[in-house]
Amino acid sequence: MAVALATATLPFIAIVPEAHTIPSRNERRSQNYDGWQVEVKSYRTTGKTIQTERGTFNAEQTWLAVLVSIRKTKIGGSGNPPIGFVNALLVDANGFVYPVTRIDYKSRSIGDPFRLGEVRLEDLLFDVPQGTRAAQLIINSSDGEELLRLKV
Repeated sequence: MAVALATATLPFIAIVPEAHTIPSRNERRSQNYDGWQVEVKSYRTTGKTIQTERGTFNAEQTWLAVLVSIRKTKIGGSGNPPIGFVNALLVDANGFVYPVTRIDYKSRSIGDPFRLGEVRLEDLLFDVPQGTRAAQLIINSSDGEELLRLKV
C-alpha cells in the first residue's frame, strides 16, 4: 500500500532557543566558601582573539573574560581551594548560560599551595555571541552542585 504525501507551502517558523532563566540570589561580587574568598574584579570582551602568556586563542564568536580573584582566608586545610573554576558558568543579561571555555591562570605559582591571605588572579574565558552582557558567574562543584553565585 502506497501513501501519497501532500505537499503544501508551510509558513517559515523561526525556532528561537528559550532562555534558561537562573533565579537571582546572593548577587554580590565577593563571596566566601569554606575558608576562601572569591571575587569578580571585572569583565571585558576581547574580540575573536585573545593573547595570553600561554599563547593566542581564537573564539568561535567572541571572548568575554571575567577576571576573578581567590584568596585564602582561614588557617588550616590543604592550602588548595576546595573549588575550581573549570565548572564555571556565565549567565548573561538575558538568562542564557555559557560554560567556561578556557582559563588563563595569571599566577606563576598555580601548583603551589596558597599561603594565608595570598591572592591569585585568573581570567575565565567564555566564547559568547558578540554583544553579550555578563550578569552572573556561577561556580559549580565537579558533580554540578552550585557552590557560589557572583554578580559580574
